Amino acid sequence: MNLPEPETLLRQLIEIPSISGEEEAVGNFLQTLLGHLGFHVQPQEVFPGRNNLLATRPGHEPHILLCSHIDTVPPHIPFRETKDRIYGRGACDTKGVITSMLHAGKSLLAEGFQDFGYLFLVGEEVDHCGAIEARKLGLSPTACIVGEPTECKLASGQKGIYKASLHATGVAGHSAYPESGHSAIPPLIEALSRLQNYEWPEEEILGKTSLNIGTLQGGVAANVFAPKAEATILLRLTCPLEDAEKIVEQQVGPDIEIKKISGNDPAHLVTFPGYDVETVAFNTDIPYLGFERNLLYGPGSIKVAHSAGEFIPKTELHEAITTYSDLAKTSQESF
Repeated sequence: MNLPEPETLLRQLIEIPSISGEEEAVGNFLQTLLGHLGFHVQPQEVFPGRNNLLATRPGHEPHILLCSHIDTVPPHIPFRETKDRIYGRGACDTKGVITSMLHAGKSLLAEGFQDFGYLFLVGEEVDHCGAIEARKLGLSPTACIVGEPTECKLASGQKGIYKASLHATGVAGHSAYPESGHSAIPPLIEALSRLQNYEWPEEEILGKTSLNIGTLQGGVAANVFAPKAEATILLRLTCPLEDAEKIVEQQVGPDIEIKKISGNDPAHLVTFPGYDVETVAFNTDIPYLGFERNLLYGPGSIKVAHSAGEFIPKTELHEAITTYSDLAKTSQESF
């Protein structure tokens, strides 16, 4: 089986729904394709029907890993094509990335470069379960090139995240009689205000830590003191996760319960001269893989990923083929 042309391959990938938790079909497609292309493919079960894929050249170590995720956010959106763009769920996040990576591998093989492999992961869009499980493979690549939509720029750094829920407790009572209870809402609002007004840490490359108050809810009626109130917060970190956790604890005070949902440290990434460079605020599998040297690059824009109009420019799809190949060779030569 020959590798289909980029636009054809991307259409085939988009036409296979692969919402997080439902990656089996697209994984089977890629496993078959990679096998026909002469790779040794090792499925790694993360959960039943959900496999990571490690593909290597027989007799060669994967010193350079080309890595991305095969799951998408919901809902599935069918393939659609115009003269300049390809639309559909996963067009840029990250089935376009995978398409460019596979064609870059074709170019590398044509040049006699075989010390590379692919690591395709499940679950990135939800809980990074594939990346966490992949650590058990014991891989130690010279460099890992992770594919996400960066508008064909190399990322110099990736912000970390800290997601938590905050919980306040009151005593229900009739609001006409203040002595009968007290509301959980005011102390929670005050705590959120302190977080909002805090001067969060800045870092030279990554910039400033940012806070988003994502949800806020509490109470049962206007004439009842709210017995409970809760909020969820998400910080995009430029400081260590541990530091952010301590700041949140100090700012909200002892009367607010904090429940950590998820979090990871920021990451500084490998760049090379001659490439456009940017810092990204979105999260990736990089902190969970645990590799020493990581690059982050890909076609398409994160600003349209997850949207109803997700697309990838065809020019970037092809540009990334050359760039992934060049990054693999440069990484091998540099380290």
